[in-house]
Amino acid sequence: MLRRLTICALWFVAFFCLHELAWSVFGSPRMLGLVVGGLGAAFVWFDPLHLTRPASTARADARTLDPDFTRG
Repeated sequence: MLRRLTICALWFVAFFCLHELAWSVFGSPRMLGLVVGGLGAAFVWFDPLHLTRPASTARADARTLDPDFTRG
């Protein structure tokens, strides 16, 4: 959890700095940087593409955990 929080904070700073560069070059609104940074960090936090952690699979049953398992 701490790793994901740290990654999100770094992505927030990266998006915020990128927007500050866009503000200084193109004159975009400064408050938009907080929004863009927050949206970027939220996207990394929720990770819909499962890039930072693998997708969960089905729960393992007893045969997967113990190959010698026999029923009944």
